[in-house]
Amino acid sequence: MANTYEWLARFAQSVGVLYFIALFIVVLIYALRPGNKEKFDHAARAPLRED
Repeated sequence: MANTYEWLARFAQSVGVLYFIALFIVVLIYALRPGNKEKFDHAARAPLRED
Protein backbone atom coordinates (compact mmCIF):
# COMPACT_ATOMS: atom_id res chain seq x y z
CA MET A 1 0.00 0.00 0.00
CA ALA A 2 2.75 2.46 0.93
CA ASN A 3 4.56 1.73 -2.30
CA THR A 4 1.43 2.55 -4.30
CA TYR A 5 0.92 5.78 -2.34
CA GLU A 6 4.51 6.90 -2.90
CA TRP A 7 4.30 6.16 -6.62
CA LEU A 8 0.97 7.97 -6.91
CA ALA A 9 2.23 10.97 -4.93
CA ARG A 10 5.39 11.23 -7.04
CA PHE A 11 3.34 10.92 -10.25
CA ALA A 12 0.92 13.65 -9.11
CA GLN A 13 3.81 15.95 -8.22
CA SER A 14 5.44 15.39 -11.60
CA VAL A 15 2.22 16.04 -13.47
CA GLY A 16 1.63 19.17 -11.40
CA VAL A 17 5.07 20.55 -12.18
CA LEU A 18 4.67 19.81 -15.89
CA TYR A 19 1.22 21.43 -15.85
CA PHE A 20 2.53 24.65 -14.28
CA ILE A 21 5.50 24.79 -16.65
CA ALA A 22 3.15 24.40 -19.63
CA LEU A 23 0.80 27.02 -18.19
CA PHE A 24 3.70 29.43 -17.68
CA ILE A 25 4.84 28.96 -21.29
CA VAL A 26 1.32 29.53 -22.63
CA VAL A 27 0.89 32.72 -20.57
CA LEU A 28 4.32 33.94 -21.65
CA ILE A 29 3.50 33.37 -25.32
CA TYR A 30 0.14 35.12 -24.89
CA ALA A 31 1.71 38.11 -23.17
CA LEU A 32 4.56 38.52 -25.65
CA ARG A 33 2.54 37.95 -28.83
CA PRO A 34 2.83 41.01 -31.08
CA GLY A 35 -0.91 41.04 -31.77
CA ASN A 36 -1.66 41.83 -28.12
CA LYS A 37 0.60 44.90 -27.92
CA GLU A 38 -2.16 47.40 -28.66
CA LYS A 39 -4.51 45.82 -26.13
CA PHE A 40 -1.85 45.82 -23.40
CA ASP A 41 -0.75 49.38 -24.18
CA HIS A 42 -4.37 50.51 -23.91
CA ALA A 43 -4.73 48.72 -20.56
CA ALA A 44 -1.47 50.24 -19.31
CA ARG A 45 -2.76 53.75 -19.96
CA ALA A 46 -6.12 53.11 -18.27
CA PRO A 47 -5.15 54.45 -14.81
CA LEU A 48 -3.88 57.70 -16.35
CA ARG A 49 -6.98 58.43 -18.42
CA GLU A 50 -9.49 60.98 -17.24
CA ASP A 51 -12.98 59.85 -18.18
